[in-house]
Amino acid sequence: KWSWEDAGWKTRVLTDDDARQHPDYEKYESMLQKLKISSYNHFCFHRWLAMVAVGGGWMSDYDTVPLHMDANLAIAQEKISGGQFVSY
Repeated sequence: KWSWEDAGWKTRVLTDDDARQHPDYEKYESMLQKLKISSYNHFCFHRWLAMVAVGGGWMSDYDTVPLHMDANLAIAQEKISGGQFVSY
């Protein structure tokens, strides 16, 4: 968290509690339970539910650090994309 904040980002660590706030959490959870996927992959879907539940933003995996990307660049990219989903 601190490495992101040092690069100018406002951070928030999401948890499964955030995913549970998604209005369709139970529906998606029911579908995920029927799939034959690993726990890791199952909970990767929860990340996206959590992102929607908190209103979106930039998401990074826990093992990624901002070596050459600062918050100002991210803000500029968001304006260019018109708030649409962008993946790097």
